[in-house]
Amino acid sequence: MEGNFSFEEFIDFDIKDINFKRKVSKKDMLNLSSNELIHPRLTILNKTLQENISINRVNKYPFYPDELLCISRLLNQKPSTVSLYSGSDDAIKIILSTLGKKCRNLVIQTPNYENYYSYSHLYGIHVKEWNLNEDYEFCIKEGEGILQESKPSLVVITAPNGFTGKSMQIEDIRFLSRLCYEKSHVLILDCAYIDFDDLNPYDLIDQYNNVIIVKTLSKSQGIAGARFAYVLACESITKYLSCYNGINAISSTTYDVAKFYLKRNEELTQIRQDIIMSRNDFSQFIVEKMGWRVIESKSNFILIEITTNHKVSSLEEYLLENKIATRNLSHLKQFKNCIRLTIAEASIMMEVKKKLLLFIKQNEKTYTKR
Repeated sequence: MEGNFSFEEFIDFDIKDINFKRKVSKKDMLNLSSNELIHPRLTILNKTLQENISINRVNKYPFYPDELLCISRLLNQKPSTVSLYSGSDDAIKIILSTLGKKCRNLVIQTPNYENYYSYSHLYGIHVKEWNLNEDYEFCIKEGEGILQESKPSLVVITAPNGFTGKSMQIEDIRFLSRLCYEKSHVLILDCAYIDFDDLNPYDLIDQYNNVIIVKTLSKSQGIAGARFAYVLACESITKYLSCYNGINAISSTTYDVAKFYLKRNEELTQIRQDIIMSRNDFSQFIVEKMGWRVIESKSNFILIEITTNHKVSSLEEYLLENKIATRNLSHLKQFKNCIRLTIAEASIMMEVKKKLLLFIKQNEKTYTKR
C-alpha cells in the first residue's frame, strides 16, 4: 500500500509537558514506593474474605441501586450524596471531564497525583499551580491570592498531601471551602490518606454545595488491588456525575470486597494505629540514627530529606539491591534531595532499619553528616 496513513487529525503529539509515570515491577520486593497498606493482619482478614465471598458473582452484573444503598449505609451517608467508582482514577477522570468541560480551568496544589495533570491535558483544561514552598507546605495566603484572581475553576486540595504527608488544618480547609463558594469555584478534596489523620471535613458537603470529596479505599482500607472509591457531594452534583455511568466499571466481586472491608472498620482502625506507631518510631530512627531530616507526616509514608541528589540515588539503588522498592523524588524540583518510604507494620520496618544501618556503616564518612 502506497504512502503513510496520517494520524494528525486524531493524535495530539504535543504532550512533551506531561510527565507520564513509568511503572516499574515490584515483584518479589518489599514495595515501599506505592503507599499500599502493609500489615500481616490483612492476610488474616483475606482468609475470612475468601470464606464469605461468592465466586458465582463473577458471572453476573451487579445491581447498582442495591449496591449504592448498602455502601451508603456503611459510610453513614445519604445515597443521594454518594457515587461509586472503579478507583479514584475513574472518579477523577469523570469529575474533570464533566465539570471541567465548560469552565476549562483547574487550580491544583503542586506537586500532586499525576493523573490530575494528564486528564486535564486530555480534556483541554488549563492548569494553574499552587506550588509547595521551601518548608514543604502550601501557603494559605498564596492559595487565597490564586483563588481570588482565578476564573471559576475546579480546585484540587489533597489532605493529607500525597507527596509530603503533611496535612492542612481543618480551619484552613473550611476557609478555602467558603472562599471557593464565594468565588464560584468547585472544591475537590482528595482524601486518600485522611484516615491516618484526625481531619473530619465531611460536614462540608452539607454546608457548601460546591464541595466534592474523593475517597479511595486503596490506601487506608488496604484494597488497592480491588480498585474502589467513592465520591461525596451535594445531590445535584451527584446526580449529574451519575449520568455518565461510572458505575459500569465496577465488578460484582469488587463490591463484595469493598463491603467486606468497610464492615471491618474496627480492625482496620487498629491496623492504621499500628502503622502510625511504626511511622513515628521509624521517623525517630531516621533522625537519630541516620542523621537525616524527616518531614512530619499524617499518612502511611514519610518524606526523607538527605543532602544531595547523588546520595538519594545511591540509597535507592542500595535498597533495590536488597529487594526494597522506594520512591526517589529527586527529579522533582520541590524534592531535589528527597526519597519517600511507605511505612509498614513495625516488624517489617525493623528489617528495613537493619538494612539502613548496614548502608550507613558502608558509607560512614559520606552519610553521617547532613
